[in-house]
Amino acid sequence: SAMSGSVTRKLYLPIQQHPGTNFVGVIIGPRGSTMRRLQESSGCSLAVRGSREASSAEDQLHVLITGANEDAVETALASLAQLVPELMSGRVGDDEQEEES
Repeated sequence: SAMSGSVTRKLYLPIQQHPGTNFVGVIIGPRGSTMRRLQESSGCSLAVRGSREASSAEDQLHVLITGANEDAVETALASLAQLVPELMSGRVGDDEQEEES
């Protein structure tokens, strides 16, 4: 459950552009250790969501980042970018804009 007053971002994994990169494996790490370290260093909660075969853009594979504020989320994004430079070609979605068009 999201914390009240929290900031959420979706960092979509650019699996089409980089089919050879195991984004999920790198982000989660051995037995989840990398993801735990990222969560501790940024103070955000991270979750890998979506599916590789998703038909809609919203459901594509992404990392859901939830932090207490914008700074925490930016810290998490920066750490993920250092970990997997290819991520920067992925798009970042803002979870606030979910109304159906």
